[in-house]
Amino acid sequence: MASLTSFHTIDEKLSTTDLEKSVLRFKTKVLEEVDDIISEFDEITPQINQSAAKHINNNEIIIVFGNSYTIANLLIEARKQK
Repeated sequence: MASLTSFHTIDEKLSTTDLEKSVLRFKTKVLEEVDDIISEFDEITPQINQSAAKHINNNEIIIVFGNSYTIANLLIEARKQK
């Protein structure tokens, strides 16, 4: 773990504009990665729903905890496929 003195030293070495540029690049990269993760979730939900019927059999009781859009769609698709 870095100490406060090491952060202070880093801060002294960087000018304000260099620090601001670094923070901006970091924020941009984080937002790009978050967008990629969201995109992956959007792509995987239809794939999960397509295989729903394989995982759920007739006369089974399914108990879920909480509220999930993905699980709700999986159950609806499984019902449509049966």
